[in-house]
Amino acid sequence: MMRKWTMLSVAAVSLSILGCGDGPPLGTVEGDLTVDGKPVGKVVLTFSPTTPGGSVSYGKTDNKGHYKLMFTDTKAGAMLGPHKVTLEQTRISKGELAEMKAEGQDVPDEFVPLPKSALKDGLTAEVKKGHNTISFELKSK
Repeated sequence: MMRKWTMLSVAAVSLSILGCGDGPPLGTVEGDLTVDGKPVGKVVLTFSPTTPGGSVSYGKTDNKGHYKLMFTDTKAGAMLGPHKVTLEQTRISKGELAEMKAEGQDVPDEFVPLPKSALKDGLTAEVKKGHNTISFELKSK
C-alpha cells in the first residue's frame, strides 16, 4: 500500500513540475490573402505542421482578406516550425451574394477565385516564436 501511495505522489509531483495542459509553444499568426492584389474573403486556411505529431491551426479570412489563426477555440496561434498551408474556398454566386447582402450579412464586394495551383499544391509557411505576419499574395496566372 505504501508503494502505491509513493508512486502516486511521485506522479503528482512530476505533473506539477512539468506542468500540464499548457500545450506546445505557439506563435501568433495573422496576415492577408490576396489574388492579383484583391483581398479574398471567406477562405479557410489550415496550417498543418510538417513535423510528426503536430496539431493543425485554422483561420478564416474576413472580407478584407485578413485572417488570424486559432490553435484551439480559446487559444490563438500555431505550433512553431514549418507548415503546409491549405486553402478552402466555397464559391458564392452573384445571386447568393445579393441575397446575403439583402439579409444584412457581411459579404465581400465580389467573389475572387483562388488560383487552381494554390488549391492543388498548397502553400508553405514558417511559424516562429512571438508574433508572425504571414501574408499570401497569389497571382491568377
